[in-house]
Amino acid sequence: MGKVRNQIYDKLKHEKLHFSLFDPEKLTPEKAADFAEKVTNFGSDAIMVGGSTAQNVDEVTKAIRESTK
Repeated sequence: MGKVRNQIYDKLKHEKLHFSLFDPEKLTPEKAADFAEKVTNFGSDAIMVGGSTAQNVDEVTKAIRESTK
């Protein structure tokens, strides 16, 4: 299993998890970075990025990674 998957399963043994879903079609990279910082500070355990198409995914994902380091 991968590192992230192991972390998720280990945490699930003890508590519930909260995942946030970001639709890159509806967010600019700047807005995604702002939301990512907020949901992380509020306690979200993971951020998923996806939508019906693959527009803007790379830019949004990069902005999220940089804002949640």
